[in-house]
Amino acid sequence: MKRSVTAFILLAAVTLPLKAQFTTTWERSAAGTGVPSWFSTTASTERGFAYGTVGVNERVYVASRNGGTFVRVLNADTGADVGTLDVTGVSGGTFAINDIEVSDDGVIMACNLTTDAVVSPFRCYTWASEAVAPTAVIVYTAAAADRLGDKVTLTGSCADNTATLFAASGNSTTVYTFSTGDNCASFAPTTVSVAASMGSTPDVVPDFSGSGGFYGTGSGQPVRAYSAAGAVNATATIVGDVTTALSSFSGGGRNYLGVFDHVAGNATVIDVTDGLAAATSYGATASLGANANGNGTGDVAVRNNGDGTFTVFVMETNNGLGAYTTNAAPLPVELVSFDGAANGSTATLRWTTASETNNAGFDVQRRGAEGFETLGFVAGHGTTLEAQNYVFDATGLTPGRHVFRLVQRDFDGATSVSPEVELTVNAGEALAFAVVQPNPARSTAQVSLYVDRTQSVTVAVYDMVGRQVAVLFDGTMAEGTTPMQVETASWPAGLYMLRATGERFSKTQQLTVIH
Repeated sequence: MKRSVTAFILLAAVTLPLKAQFTTTWERSAAGTGVPSWFSTTASTERGFAYGTVGVNERVYVASRNGGTFVRVLNADTGADVGTLDVTGVSGGTFAINDIEVSDDGVIMACNLTTDAVVSPFRCYTWASEAVAPTAVIVYTAAAADRLGDKVTLTGSCADNTATLFAASGNSTTVYTFSTGDNCASFAPTTVSVAASMGSTPDVVPDFSGSGGFYGTGSGQPVRAYSAAGAVNATATIVGDVTTALSSFSGGGRNYLGVFDHVAGNATVIDVTDGLAAATSYGATASLGANANGNGTGDVAVRNNGDGTFTVFVMETNNGLGAYTTNAAPLPVELVSFDGAANGSTATLRWTTASETNNAGFDVQRRGAEGFETLGFVAGHGTTLEAQNYVFDATGLTPGRHVFRLVQRDFDGATSVSPEVELTVNAGEALAFAVVQPNPARSTAQVSLYVDRTQSVTVAVYDMVGRQVAVLFDGTMAEGTTPMQVETASWPAGLYMLRATGERFSKTQQLTVIH
């Protein structure tokens, strides 16, 4: 007998956070009241900056080459000029200082740009406070003529030796990681070669896995997620190949990337909690201006304000810089319930909203092997203060566990994601095949098999004269659903039968191969 499984989530009028609206905290830009007097609008002398707390002060530090070598110090809350750092002894490279960062415990680090780290070493300096001269902590001569210092990322603290500096080569596929064991007095490098180029002005930030993976981007390249070994795990589709700087941060149980867009001249924040390929937009800041920025350079940093809001600091070369804070109160789509019931191979999902504002509708999604996939769209009711009820049937489900969610969309493209609902679809029998996909197949196909208890199972493929052409599984299959891949590239075109045999049951399914 088939059983129906119901999942119910009472959301107590949860307000879904739609695309964030930004309020200008301060702005010194070509699009606004003008750039700072020391900031060039034509010479591309400001390319990197940092936000951080040093001592008791929240600061923005800007690496500047306009009229000399400077580190400009700004009040992070107002954008007002505070002064400059002592740069005694800072020299070498194409640019003596090009980018700057702040550690979690308030140590300032700035690095040069070298276009050939064999001929001219990659150099970085630290300041323990704003009142002291810098100390050279990295003077690195590379084994290859790598371009280093377009962008650097510093994570961790010097005090506990977790400080790590990331720098990607702008003319090869090498990513450098510099770590310390003496409280940032010196750093030792390790390298990894990535599978896809990051472009000529690359930036790298660690991912949220804690296993050494990272995100990377650069001129003419999309944002990609890389494994610790350099393999490409995913590519962002929500932002294009116009990004040259990144900042990773978390808040409210979600993971985010701040992304600098050198064409729009602004920063976009994307939610990557469900993976880079499934990223959704959190919001974007205003453009800083329209002055030419031929190198596509700029920077982004983010402060979590601890009250549900974020301040995004963004700088674009030749156009200035600014700080933009998200609104504390999101636009309301009040989801009061989201539940589902499985009956046979169909899951019926129901949800109710208490009110809606600018609601275009809902994507209904199910988690698959490569993230959430959209099953269908249910139109919303625009703006209304009346309760609205929705229903959606997800059909043709395989036996086993299924996870669903809603992606709410408003009319200007902003999105929000609901809590998840988990349902279990029971086969109603001891052994069941999922439908082969795709069918017909050219080179590969996917199929899964459900068994109601652990048992010995053989899954084999036969041609139409009864000859066995492949064995997909032969052994002990655990209770639940087991996915399998069918490699068909070398098989002649025609009809084939997939046969699954358990201890007491047998199932068959037809597969057509075409070339």
